[in-house]
Parts: sequence; C-alpha cells; structure tokens
Amino acid sequence: MQIQSSEEVVCQIIMNRFPNAHLKETVVDGSKVFLISQLRNKVIMIDRIGAEFHFPTRGQSRMRWSDILEGGPVQVADMILRDMADAGFQVLSEHGKLIEKSQIRIGKFTFCPKCNEMGKVKEILYGMPSEDYNQDKYVLGGCCIEENDPEIKCTVCEWVGMKEEVRFTKRKSVK
Repeated sequence: MQIQSSEEVVCQIIMNRFPNAHLKETVVDGSKVFLISQLRNKVIMIDRIGAEFHFPTRGQSRMRWSDILEGGPVQVADMILRDMADAGFQVLSEHGKLIEKSQIRIGKFTFCPKCNEMGKVKEILYGMPSEDYNQDKYVLGGCCIEENDPEIKCTVCEWVGMKEEVRFTKRKSVK
C-alpha cells in the first residue's frame, strides 16, 4: 500500500469533482507538483508548499498549507472547491451535485471596487419603500424597476454595479 501525501489527496478529490479537468503531474526538486487545467488553461497548481490559483474572475493567488489552522485534506479540498464554485467553475459536491455560488452579502466589510472605501456599498431598493426602510443597508433607486438595473451603490463615490462585481473585492493597497 502506497501512502499518499496530503497534497495528493487534495488533488485527487478536486479532480474527482471537477468535470473536464486535466491533471499533469511533474517532479520539481524531488517533490511532486500537480497542475490542474481546464480547456488548456491553468486553474490550480498544487505542491508541497501550498496551492496557487489562476481564476479568471480574480486573477492569481496563493494559499500556503502552513496558513491552514485546522482541517485535513478533505476539508481543504472542500474549501478549494467552494472557492472554485464562487469563481464560476462548475464543480461537484461529494454527492455529485453542482455546487452553487455562495450568496453575496453586502455589509460593513464590503469594499467599493472604485474608491476602496469599506462599508459604504449599499443595496439599491427599488419601488416605493415604507418610511421606515433601513437606511444603513439600502439606498433608494427610484420607483421604476427595469431589467439589468444596478443592485448596489457606493455612497461615497456614487459607483453603481452588480453584487457579483464585489464578490472578490479586497482593500487595494494605497501607494
């Protein structure tokens, strides 16, 4: 019986639940490196140090195994698959069902993608609200509702957009 490394287990779980993905295994400096791709595009590279993600919706990022505080390879693979679903990839749950994107919550930790302010993005409320609507959570958008109307607005810079546009928005470093 051959013992698998944690990264091999993570890779195997992802491959089993990521349809139409391709796996390329190489050895670099004596350690296995796993490259998971789809349609010839690199998606995840897994090695003994961690995982590097190449998601079109949010660019490249890296996770180190040493930064994970709890959970084994199965929990790490589930976390990566959840992240992949949120990034728009079609991945499956352990029961073979398509994992849906997580709901986006707009609140005090949401960053504006334009001005970088935290907590100033609010949901747009259309129609005729009651006088006691929650002004901390909503801004008024008018009484007419049309298809593709913006869903959120920044109260600082007046940026408007859709909730999906802030899914991966993080504070930008100020230079």
